Amino acid sequence: MTGTSLNDLIVTLEEAGVPILTRDGDGRVLEPAAFIEQVVENRQPARVRAALVPFFLARPDLGPTVRSLVRRLSEGAARKLKIYYTAAVYSQSRWKTRLEYSLGPQEKLEDLFSGELGLPPPNEYHGVIGLRELADLAQRELGGFNFLSEFEETALLFMAVREQEIRSRGAAG
Repeated sequence: MTGTSLNDLIVTLEEAGVPILTRDGDGRVLEPAAFIEQVVENRQPARVRAALVPFFLARPDLGPTVRSLVRRLSEGAARKLKIYYTAAVYSQSRWKTRLEYSLGPQEKLEDLFSGELGLPPPNEYHGVIGLRELADLAQRELGGFNFLSEFEETALLFMAVREQEIRSRGAAG
């Protein structure tokens, strides 16, 4: 996709209810598939890639889109998408109660890739073991980051922002 700016990606996150990044101007909302593809196919800042986890937490309906994208993306981008989507699946299991408070009742993210990635199911130890093993896998395959911290801190930031919105609405009303 040509002509996509960082602001477009951040506006798309905001539209999905994930206002965790700051932009420096206007942008346009991308379709979910175009947003995901842009993030995993191109070199985006780590903060944008990490935002895929709360994006999937906010949009659990995107399982079929993810499945379709994996079939048509390059091998490297498909692998990256599987890792970040699976991080959201484990995070949803790990933070179930807090996510219900932050987002309200949510449909469960479909576990599409944990078996393929050689990881435990998300219900094992509430996703904690799987998230750690996934972070190790991401470190080996993608390199360069503390993925466990990235996965957890981005989810925690997302929930904190949503909880602050809830408190603000409660104080105003």
